[in-house]
Amino acid sequence: MHETITRYMPELVVPNFEIFDEKENEFKFNYKSTRTGLSSMVIDLITGLGKKFKTPCVINLIESNAIENGAFDRFEVSRYKLIGFSCAYF
Repeated sequence: MHETITRYMPELVVPNFEIFDEKENEFKFNYKSTRTGLSSMVIDLITGLGKKFKTPCVINLIESNAIENGAFDRFEVSRYKLIGFSCAYF
């Protein structure tokens, strides 16, 4: 998505996602952006992707810092499986 947008807006600075600490059913990722205040949008985006691909997940913001040129946020994502009306973590 960002690649297409930058063709028409070459001055755009796209955000950066870096995944780390990957395990079978969870991972963490860093999100860096020149814009601040987008952590709730990132949570909604990842939650929506989980629903779209039938992989429900829980995402938590575990660190948030203002940096010189924007924002740095760290998130933790865990998959879960719906069993009746409760959730069972993989």
